[in-house]
Amino acid sequence: MVGDHAKVIPTQEELDKFTVSDPQYMFVGAFTEDSPLKTEFLKQAEDLREFNRFALVSDPALLEKLGQTNGVIAFQPEFLRNKWEPATKVFTGEPFDLYGFTQSVKVDLVGIITRNNAKDYEIARPLLITTFDIDFEVNRKHTNYVRNRLLKLAAEYSPPRLLLHG
Repeated sequence: MVGDHAKVIPTQEELDKFTVSDPQYMFVGAFTEDSPLKTEFLKQAEDLREFNRFALVSDPALLEKLGQTNGVIAFQPEFLRNKWEPATKVFTGEPFDLYGFTQSVKVDLVGIITRNNAKDYEIARPLLITTFDIDFEVNRKHTNYVRNRLLKLAAEYSPPRLLLHG
């Protein structure tokens, strides 16, 4: 049973609206039938609905477009999307690893660290932190400029180094 913690997405248009409408990470469960991963996804959706948005897709045509039939797709918030890292990440592993995926996927190459999410970045090493006033509402151009400079720098390293600004 799907509660209000995971929105059922029946069309491509609604999926497009869902994946660009929020400043938080959005997780879409793509399932053709009941599975242990779907059960765990719905449990995580209920437990983490305060911090992320969750949706469920089961339409065969939409699943084909997504390229998944038993997986979870994480969509990066639209204002954080860039050319140096993928806007989506896919999880098809074991159900018990899903919580780790939902937490680790939010640690972007250049993330925004706040008092509320600082603990999420404790696992990422090496770590470089820069500080400046971030305001995607008032000064989006400057904030994106600085973030893109950091992304360009971080993308040059292999394996990727994690840079934060806050």
